[in-house]
Amino acid sequence: MNIQNKMIGSLKWVAIGDALGLPVEIHTRSQIIRLLNQEFLGDHNGLIDRYYPIGRHGMYRKSIPSSSFPGLTCNSTGICSDDTILTLALADSIREQGWIDMDDMVERHVQAVQDEPFGFWTWTRSSMERIANGADWRSVQDVSFWNGMMMKQSPLAFYEAMSREDIESTVLELARITHAHPISLVAAQVHHKLLVDIIISESKSFDMLHWFIDGIQYAKQCEKDVWASSQLSTLLQDIKKEWTQPMSLETIWEKYARKIDSEKNPYFNILSTIGIVYAIFLRKQDFVAVQQWASIGGDTDSYASILGSMSGALQWDIFPEQYIKDLHPRYRQKLEKTIHSLA
Repeated sequence: MNIQNKMIGSLKWVAIGDALGLPVEIHTRSQIIRLLNQEFLGDHNGLIDRYYPIGRHGMYRKSIPSSSFPGLTCNSTGICSDDTILTLALADSIREQGWIDMDDMVERHVQAVQDEPFGFWTWTRSSMERIANGADWRSVQDVSFWNGMMMKQSPLAFYEAMSREDIESTVLELARITHAHPISLVAAQVHHKLLVDIIISESKSFDMLHWFIDGIQYAKQCEKDVWASSQLSTLLQDIKKEWTQPMSLETIWEKYARKIDSEKNPYFNILSTIGIVYAIFLRKQDFVAVQQWASIGGDTDSYASILGSMSGALQWDIFPEQYIKDLHPRYRQKLEKTIHSLA
């Protein structure tokens, strides 16, 4: 097993999933089906299999004309968001520093928010702007329960898998800057552990049930440690009960897209993300699963990029290379630069 090769495969799948899902982010499943019907006249199996123009998304269509980023138009395809850019930033920091350097990682986060046009929501921008204006990152916390830690943290898991160094405290430290809600902290810990297990697995078909049961027990312990409610461990147990049963994307969404605390929008919160992501991953770990996440509705780019980090670590040597070639040059070059440095 070559963990470095797994990391390269994982990064590729992250970028592809992100770019597949971004143009339909926050769309409903029915809206995505209508888009597919318009393009393929019904012959599409309900799954996105190409990069759509970023201008199809109303929010991005409005921002592009005033954008200062050359080469990006409403017709641009293969566009990546912060899901990919921050993942690459963490990978670059670890490679260049040779260890986990929080100051360097945070500096790269700040720069990424300033440099990239797509996907940087106010919860990220607010924390990063405060740091850019002189605040010490150690004093900055945003008690968000969104999924921004989960979408970018795979390089931390690869570092632990290669170094055999326990970096749980670093995972929590980085999560607290923008996602200090107790449930988000537990999710970051659990997802980190499960990612490490996937990375160090010698088999592409490792024991899913044992893996997930272990994650549930770990979640319960983490909830006690940070005084979190048991919502996440309960959710994981619900997924485990039904993981062998076939479910449509519509059923998975209806069952696992959940509100959290006072949050009215279920798209981005960590419970919805965990539920949707793991419900699909336990059933399917190939590239079709990435397409499913990009096609389910809601926070499609994040769901698909998170799955990409997981499935890519398992299926690193089976890869649809055309999707890399079709990425927008701006993002393909960023990805290839990171991959070249790892090779």
